[in-house]
Amino acid sequence: MIKEQKPDLRRGWGCLVPVAGVVLGLLAEATASDIISSTWSYCTNMPWPEAYDFTDSPRFYLLFNLPLIAAYCCAFPLGFLLATRLLPPSRRRPVRVLTASLAGLLMLSAVLAGDLVYNVAPPDGKYLSARCPHGRPPWWPKPIPLRDSPFADFEHQG
Repeated sequence: MIKEQKPDLRRGWGCLVPVAGVVLGLLAEATASDIISSTWSYCTNMPWPEAYDFTDSPRFYLLFNLPLIAAYCCAFPLGFLLATRLLPPSRRRPVRVLTASLAGLLMLSAVLAGDLVYNVAPPDGKYLSARCPHGRPPWWPKPIPLRDSPFADFEHQG
C-alpha cells in the first residue's frame, strides 16, 4: 500500500526571511530618507533640492547610501537569525518565529534610529534658529542624542 504524502508546508519558508528583510529594509530606508529630507527642508526653510545642496551632507550620495541600504536590508534577517540561534529549543514553533521576528524588527529599528541620530542634523549645521533652536528640530525627542549641528542665521530667498 502506498502512503499519500502531504505537502510540506514549511518548504519555502527559508526564503521568506531574507525577502522580508529586503522589503522591510527598503521601506525603513525610504522612511528615514523622507524624515531627513523633510527636516532639512523645514529647518532651513527651503524646498528640498535647495536644502539638499545647502546642507552638503553625504547622506544621499550613492556611495554612502549603498552600504546604508545594505545595512537596512540585512538588519531584520540578522536579528531573526541571532534570535533563533540564542533561543532555547521549543516545540512551539510559532512562538519561536514570533520572537525571532520581533528581534529582527528591533535590530531594524536600531539601524533606523542610528541613521536618524546621525543624519537628521546636517554636519555643517546652517539651520535657522527660529525654526530649529540650537540646531535641533522641535519634534526631536529631548532624551535622544542628535549629532551636533550648530544653527546659523542666514539670509536666503525662500
